[in-house]
Amino acid sequence: MSSQLRIGRVSLTGTYYSITTVTAQRSPCFVDPTLAALMMEQLERSDRSGLTRSFARVVMPDHLHWVMQLKEGTLSRCVQSLKSRSAIAINSARVGEGTVWQRGYYDHLIRDGNMKPVHAQRSATR
Repeated sequence: MSSQLRIGRVSLTGTYYSITTVTAQRSPCFVDPTLAALMMEQLERSDRSGLTRSFARVVMPDHLHWVMQLKEGTLSRCVQSLKSRSAIAINSARVGEGTVWQRGYYDHLIRDGNMKPVHAQRSATR
């Protein structure tokens, strides 16, 4: 299934994406407020590091929705990094190891009304 998700995927810095990723076996781990807060911290860390700029983040019991702008690197590396860091933090909080995330993720390139990717507007300098 994971390889099917990559068909047609493009990774363009400066472009806006909607990302959805699901916990392993749809485990409702984010019902725990501590684990949900850890997930939010990792999303904020991605922004602080300059990889992304988040516009919306919704942590649901068994999945995550994230609308962001890719600022640096590739989309797959960005999501992999987020999932890796969050899994380490979550497993540390749960005092154990286990698979936190399903493989892969769903992404949607956000487009304008003319079906062109939406990029950040550059301001003109005078």
